[in-house]
Amino acid sequence: MKRVWILAILVSIGVGMAVWAGMAAAESEEAGEEVQNYFSNAHTTGGQGFVNVTAPFEGNSTASSPVEQEGEICAMFYVFDTDQAMQACCGCPITADQLLTLSISQELAPNPTARGTLIHDGSIRILATEPNATFNRLVPPPAFETCDTTNGVCCDPAAALTPENELVAWANHVQSTQITEQNFSADTPDATELASLPEVCRFITEAGSGQGICTCAFVPGPTPTATATATATPTTSATPTATATATATATATATATATATATATATATATATATATATATATATPTATPTPSKGPNGDNSNNPAGTDNSIDVSIGGQPTLNQLVIVSIGILNPPAGFSITTPTSSNPWVLIGTSVSPSTNYTQFLYYHAISATEAGMLTFEPNFTFNDPAAATIVGIIYNGTCTQTMSSMCPTGSPAGNPIGDLTTGTATASNSISETSATLVTANGVAVCAFGSTNVTDAPGLFSGGTITPNDLGTGGGSADTGGNAGLAIYQAFGLSGLQGPWTATLPSALTGDNAAQCISILPEGD
Repeated sequence: MKRVWILAILVSIGVGMAVWAGMAAAESEEAGEEVQNYFSNAHTTGGQGFVNVTAPFEGNSTASSPVEQEGEICAMFYVFDTDQAMQACCGCPITADQLLTLSISQELAPNPTARGTLIHDGSIRILATEPNATFNRLVPPPAFETCDTTNGVCCDPAAALTPENELVAWANHVQSTQITEQNFSADTPDATELASLPEVCRFITEAGSGQGICTCAFVPGPTPTATATATATPTTSATPTATATATATATATATATATATATATATATATATATATATATATATPTATPTPSKGPNGDNSNNPAGTDNSIDVSIGGQPTLNQLVIVSIGILNPPAGFSITTPTSSNPWVLIGTSVSPSTNYTQFLYYHAISATEAGMLTFEPNFTFNDPAAATIVGIIYNGTCTQTMSSMCPTGSPAGNPIGDLTTGTATASNSISETSATLVTANGVAVCAFGSTNVTDAPGLFSGGTITPNDLGTGGGSADTGGNAGLAIYQAFGLSGLQGPWTATLPSALTGDNAAQCISILPEGD
C-alpha cells in the first residue's frame, strides 16, 4: 500500500513538472544561470552519452575567501524522463574554467526513482548556484551532495538555491547511426523553479530509498604536489615529496629530445640524477606527517563582573578549516544543576569525558572543536558559552595545527570512535591542597600532543597561581596562558609536542604555599594522518 501511495504522488508530481519542466525559453545565449538539453539512448549498446560543463567566469584573486578566489560555484543537476517527471538529482562544486564531464548512463541516470526500469531518453537541467552547504567531516553528506573538502563547501540540490554566475554545457547525443554533439540552451530560472526543483529533488531522494540519486565527483584544480608526483616517476623514493627537483627532470627531457639515438645514454644519466636526488627526498619524508604545533595564539578570559550568564574567549584570528580548538572552563561555586550550552556551529563542540569536581566549590569542563567553514578565516575567533544560571567562570582556549582533524581523507580515521581526536584522558582532584596530580600517566601517540588543564578555587590575583608555580615532569610548556584574576577560579593550560608513549603523571603546584580545591584534566591529541 505504501509503494502505491508513493507512486501516486510521483505521478502527480510528474503532472506538475510537465507545466514547468518545459518552461525554459529558446536558447538566448551560450552561458546561463540555467542550461538544459535532452539525452537519448542511454543504457544501450549504441555508445556512451556524456555531459560536459564548465564555469566560464574567473575567480577574484583579491577576495578573502578561497571559494571566491577560485570562482567556485555549484552545478545542480536535475534529470527528467520523457514524461517530464524528475528521476534523479545531484550537486557538484565546479571552479572557474574547470571542465566537469559526466556519463549519462553511469552517473546522471544510473538509478531512476520508483520506475523499476532504466530510462533511455529524457532531459537534463543544470543550475548555476552558490554553494549552499558546509562540509563536516563528522557528518557524512548524503550521496547526492558533493563537497569540496579543501574549501569546506558542498552543493545540495535539495536545499535552497541562490543563482550565481553562469554555466556553459554541451552533450553527446547517441543516435541510431552516429553520435552528435549539441550545446545546452540557456535560460534564467524564475522563483517558482528555484523553489520547485529542490523540493521535488528532496522528495524523490527521501522516498526512493537509494534511488533518484545521480553522482558527480569533485576534482580540485592542479596543485604543485600533483606535478611533482608526475615528474618523480624515475625514482620511487622521490614520490613522497613535493621537492622532487623538477630541474633534474627538465634536463632529462632535454637530453632525450636532443637526439633520439642517444636515448639509452640519456636514460642512464636520468637514473643517475634520480638516485642523486634520493638523499634529498629521504630528508623530506617527515613532511608526509605534519608535526602538530600551536595555531593562532590562545587566550583567556574571566567574567568581568564575577558572575554572568555567559563567557567568551578570543582565540586568535583567521583560523583555518578543521584546526583543532581546545577550551577549558572553570566554574567557582557552581549553582545546583549548573549546565553549559556550547556555541552554535556546523562542527560540534564536544565535552571530553565528563566535568571534574574536587568539591562542590569548583567544577571544570574541557571541550574540543574543529574549525568549521564559517569560522575559518574569521578575523577574530571568539566562541561564546552560555550558562543556565549566572556563575563565576574562567575560560582558557587554544588552537592547534597538524592534528588528525586536518587529515584530508577523513577526520581522525583512527580515533575511537572514528572522528575523535582525543587519544587518552586522565584526571585528578585534590581538596585544600597546594598541588594537583593526574591519577595516572597519559598515553601519547607518536608525534602527538599532550595537553593539561589545571584549575583551582584559589582566587589569589598574584603571582599567577599555576602559571607562577611548578609543573613536574617539566616537559609541559605554557599553552594558552592562564586566567586567575581575583574573584574567579584560577585556570591554566599547558602543552608538550613531540612526546610518545606513557607520559606523566604530571603534577602542578601552586606558588607560595597557596592552597585550593584543585582539578587536573590531561589529554593526548592524535596527529594529522591518524
